[in-house]
Amino acid sequence: MRGGAGERGSGSVLVLGVVAAVLVVLTATLVLSGALSAAHRSRGAADLSALAAAGEAVDGASPAAACGVAEDLARANGARLRSCVVGPDGVADVDVVVAVPVHVAGITPRAMPGRARAGPAPGQR
Repeated sequence: MRGGAGERGSGSVLVLGVVAAVLVVLTATLVLSGALSAAHRSRGAADLSALAAAGEAVDGASPAAACGVAEDLARANGARLRSCVVGPDGVADVDVVVAVPVHVAGITPRAMPGRARAGPAPGQR
């Protein structure tokens, strides 16, 4: 018997183990980057929606019309408007949510929330 004959094929097992580890790390990276991307999109959509609603309110639109513009802008940015409140002073509070593309139970949420508040400068109210 030659030396090392009992280890025949162990290289294949080692390669399979390395490939499996790389796939696990890659999958985890993709899942977490999807969640991070959804978080950024939700914050951006909330900011833009709040600014749009506040701008409409300052221009004289009703709170319902201002929130309609905020809803349209949120939808255009891949978000869903959960709530929109425009005060008499033109300040808009907006709450949106963006779905996470790949949801893994216990690791990533199904959706990422975003909240923003915008309005005219204190001297312009």
